[in-house]
Amino acid sequence: MERVKLGDKHFVLYLPAARIDSLIDGMAERINRDYAHSQSLMLVGILNGAYMFAADLARKITVPCRITFMKVSSYEGLTSRGELTMQLPLCCSVEGCDVILLDEIVETGLTMNRLFDYMVTMGARSVAAATLLFKRGQYKGVAEIKYAALAMDEPLFVVGYGLDYNEEGRTLKDIYILDEDGDTNV
Repeated sequence: MERVKLGDKHFVLYLPAARIDSLIDGMAERINRDYAHSQSLMLVGILNGAYMFAADLARKITVPCRITFMKVSSYEGLTSRGELTMQLPLCCSVEGCDVILLDEIVETGLTMNRLFDYMVTMGARSVAAATLLFKRGQYKGVAEIKYAALAMDEPLFVVGYGLDYNEEGRTLKDIYILDEDGDTNV
């Protein structure tokens, strides 16, 4: 089994790049169908983690749309701090737009709930969420996660494809999970 070491942690392969691409294909097809008549589709990627997911998904969207990014943070190491910090707000208007928030992973829903509220206050016509990974067993949010490429029932810690462990591992093309067995033979 393929393994990587990031900092003091070891990770094993969970989702290869080809499977990620296939999951994004399916999501793009649904979005293209659902927003076929939208005249104001705006994709909003959540930095830093969603940059790969947002770029790959945006290239597969055939509906005319714009894309922008904002940066928020709620994690430190392996755990959420329980609060959301907006580090880079929106740089353009979403007023009257059909907004799809793009995040690489949704866990507790803290980030999505706050971002849904923020988009509504900024005048978005509609707001939906799209995520590569959805940890539905940990989700406590009220915002509907309309597009989830893969639902995870296990509380696994994941890295790669934009996801990080203390800012390491984002550029890995595959997704890896924390090796709970502590095997250090990487």
